Amino acid sequence: MTENTNNSTNNSNIIEDLKEKVLLEWEKKSYRSEKFSLLEKQIQDFLDKQDTFSTLETITTEALNFWCSDIHFDNYENFTIIRFRIDWVLVDIFKLDKKQYKLLIERIKHSSNLKLNITNIPQDWKYSTNKDWHKLDVRVSTLPTPFWENAVCRILDSDKTVINFEDLWFYWTTKRILEKAISKKNWLILVTGPTWSWKTTTLYTILSKLNT
Repeated sequence: MTENTNNSTNNSNIIEDLKEKVLLEWEKKSYRSEKFSLLEKQIQDFLDKQDTFSTLETITTEALNFWCSDIHFDNYENFTIIRFRIDWVLVDIFKLDKKQYKLLIERIKHSSNLKLNITNIPQDWKYSTNKDWHKLDVRVSTLPTPFWENAVCRILDSDKTVINFEDLWFYWTTKRILEKAISKKNWLILVTGPTWSWKTTTLYTILSKLNT
């Protein structure tokens, strides 16, 4: 009897913990949803005025406010969805009609020095913007699809791309192996990991250390 009572109490605690986590996630989603709606209204206002410069700048800086690593523009038959990659998950933000997306993709390609008249092959380059006195580099990739060109924008904080080698937070054993590797005449280092795990930062910092 006592064992059954303990099991029942444990199950109740597990359910309560799960309920609390679900409610927290719901509040988080509701908060984001409200922010997304405000961003959509702002973007729609800019596009109505055909102010594509402010449109792109606002999308880029607001994406960073959500700790977004990538901005995706995914095309469907009758509309385009803007998605932010937040915590490694693609989140739908809002939709644009084809006329609005045409204005925006032309601004993206113009800012990135991509050819406007080429739509049947992939293109890659970047554009830059500023947020709170920080320079942001945004790597742009376009890809033709049956419904138009998709675009992906990777946000990079240029001020944090190259840091001190000592600040990479490696364990001393890893740091010793890395220093030994880059001191050789010929070497190759493979860096893997999820988005925002400092892969680019690590490589740029190594190159900076070698650039003497």
